[in-house]
Amino acid sequence: MDTKEQILTKAVEFFIRYGFRSVTMDDLCRELGISKKTLYQYFPNKDALIEESIIHHGKDEAVACNRIFEQSRDAVEEFLLISRMNRDILREISPVAIYDLQKYHPDIWRRMMLEQFAEEYGMISRILEDGKKQGLFRADLPVDTVVRLFMAQLSGMVQEHIFPSESNALVDAIPVRDELFLRAICTPEGLQKRDQYESEGLPEVNPPTLGGYN
Repeated sequence: MDTKEQILTKAVEFFIRYGFRSVTMDDLCRELGISKKTLYQYFPNKDALIEESIIHHGKDEAVACNRIFEQSRDAVEEFLLISRMNRDILREISPVAIYDLQKYHPDIWRRMMLEQFAEEYGMISRILEDGKKQGLFRADLPVDTVVRLFMAQLSGMVQEHIFPSESNALVDAIPVRDELFLRAICTPEGLQKRDQYESEGLPEVNPPTLGGYN
């Protein structure tokens, strides 16, 4: 692992655990045993480091999603595994980190939300189209509208006045949202698959971890 990769790995770990505001460039230098001159060779300022850290973690999530699509038996299992992965990722992220991005780095937050929307739009659309072809999701679903409604729910959920940053309620809300959504789009056959997989237990697909992929 080269120096830049080491910095990004540690930055992701620190930002996710402690928030973006409280972690300083000095903190990272001390932890990594490098000088500030070395750090600034790769990242001219903290905003640049934050933005690249988010991209770095997003790549790990993309690897995890690809594994899920490769290993899943059908669209219902894809959806359940993606839901579990998102819950596990949120469980690792301090609520303060989300609040910090929104309040202190609004431009980065907006760019992140736009990029995340594009990525998740494609992923959820793929799952819905797969499910319709497999007879597990309702054939009459307007995919574009349904995906946008699903994404709009998440955009609302991360607002501070909906789920306050000092609470872990957002983590608990994700599986509730996904369960309601899945039951709304499934055919009877799809619901049978859902019950089967919940009864059997879902297979393990290594999730992205703090600072890197397993």
